[in-house]
Amino acid sequence: MALFDMARKKGVYVEAAHVNYHKRDTAGRDEEIVRSYCLRYDIPFHKLDYDEKEKEGNFQADARRIRYAFFRRICEESGLDMVLVAHQEDDLIETYLMQKEKKLGVCHYGLREENVIEGVFVKRPLLKYTKRELLAYCEENGIRYGIDESNLGNGYERNRIRHRIIEKLSDERRGK
Repeated sequence: MALFDMARKKGVYVEAAHVNYHKRDTAGRDEEIVRSYCLRYDIPFHKLDYDEKEKEGNFQADARRIRYAFFRRICEESGLDMVLVAHQEDDLIETYLMQKEKKLGVCHYGLREENVIEGVFVKRPLLKYTKRELLAYCEENGIRYGIDESNLGNGYERNRIRHRIIEKLSDERRGK
């Protein structure tokens, strides 16, 4: 929501693409937050309901495939040339640590600020902001947001890295 608000305030033409996976009891709340923001500012709202019955293999990989196919369709239909994604510094560090821990032989560790995924040009303008800074932005600007409760536990490797390492990093360790 911080990225959405920042882009709108800078005069960037935006449309919202929301995928509801229906995996959490609060999934409808998150959809409503985005829909309400769009109604308030007359922003086109696109929604996709994920259908578990059409899943192909691993949920995370399938969700990504479905999400980017949805983004590509919206870009083609609306004449948009990119998708803004709100990955932030914590996500960047988490991804880097996961790649290193798994000893993945990737050509780039972490997240790229710009790349093409599934035929969609993706830009991540928030990689220099921490999650804490973005939450503060929303609070200071009265921007409603939802917390994904599945990120609070340690059920996923990314969450374990987040809670064990990322949340404990000082600004100095982050290079700030």
